[in-house]
Amino acid sequence: MSDLAFHTGIPDRQLYACRALKKAQRLGMSACVLVETEGDLRSFDERLWAFDNTSFIPHGPAGSAEIQRGAFVIGRRPSELPAADLLVMLTHNAPGNMQDLMQRFPKIIDVVASAGTELEEGRSRYRSYKKQGLQPKVVNPKN
Repeated sequence: MSDLAFHTGIPDRQLYACRALKKAQRLGMSACVLVETEGDLRSFDERLWAFDNTSFIPHGPAGSAEIQRGAFVIGRRPSELPAADLLVMLTHNAPGNMQDLMQRFPKIIDVVASAGTELEEGRSRYRSYKKQGLQPKVVNPKN
C-alpha cells in the first residue's frame, strides 16, 4: 500500500506540483500527474514549460508519441497512467478507484489549495478518502 499525503495550504497548486516533479527528477524518480480536464492538462503542460528557464522537466500527455523514456506523464484518467514512483494529484474530485492507484504508486501527493473553491474541493476529496477507508497523512509544508 502506498503513502497518501494530503499537502494542504498551497497557494499555487500547479507551481507546487512543478516543484515536486523537479525534486522527483533530481532524485531519479518516475512520476505521473493526474488532472481532471483537457484544459487542466494544457494549463499544467504550459506551466511545466515555463516553470524554470534554467532547466527542463521532460513530460508529455499520456498515450502521446512524444513521451520519451524517463519523461513524466500527465493524464486525465487514472487508467491511462503507467505505474510510477510518484503520483501528483491536481484533480478537483477524488478518483473513485484510490485503492487501485495506491497499488500502482508507492507515493501519492494530493495538492490542496489554501483558499476558495479549490480548498473546498480538497476538503471534499479528504472526506471521500476517509469514506473509502483511507488514512491520508496531512502535511502542511509551511509548518
